[in-house]
Amino acid sequence: MKTKVAIVDDNPRVRTSLRDMLLMMEGVDCLIDCPGPEEALQKLPNSGVHVILMDIQMPDMDGVACTRRLLQADSSPKVMMLTNHHDHDAILSSFKAGARGYLLKPIRATQLMAAIDDVMSGGSPIASHAANHLVDLVSLSEIEPEGPSPTLRMLSRREREILSCLNQGWQYKEIAGKLAISYSTVRTHVERLYKKLCVQSRAQALAKAGFSTRYTA
Repeated sequence: MKTKVAIVDDNPRVRTSLRDMLLMMEGVDCLIDCPGPEEALQKLPNSGVHVILMDIQMPDMDGVACTRRLLQADSSPKVMMLTNHHDHDAILSSFKAGARGYLLKPIRATQLMAAIDDVMSGGSPIASHAANHLVDLVSLSEIEPEGPSPTLRMLSRREREILSCLNQGWQYKEIAGKLAISYSTVRTHVERLYKKLCVQSRAQALAKAGFSTRYTA
């Protein structure tokens, strides 16, 4: 039986390129391609599609929201995000919505075929850059298993990530590179978390948040 694949992407060049790749693959059938979430929500539920290649940034509705709604209507397809975005929020939101894989554009035919085989075998294919972000999220987490303290719950997830970086002695420029955000954005987050915690220094913030403080200066 052929693996039936659908494409959801607002870029006609991308759809054409992916469709051409899929049509050349043995054992794969490009069943449907949709120019956006609205058409995908109409055509894909109960369509018999096995794998959906989903873009993230699209007009009217993003691919994460579309994935969530599609899987509520029909939980059988396996959605793989295929996108240019590889920031923490996009990756986590995609998997929380039910995506089974996360691929980055541009993608070669061999990579796409391997990912389709992997997800059909029960795997979760993830592009190396996206996987690195997930590893970073785990390594940056300093919260105890029972959950964040009341103090930490005052902070956003991004602020807790930055606080963890501060605990490891990183400078703003290093944090910006690690989290793929700008230096000024790091500084703004730090100013906000200091204000929320009513502190004036890195050491005070870490102590108040209850971290096993490595940084004392």
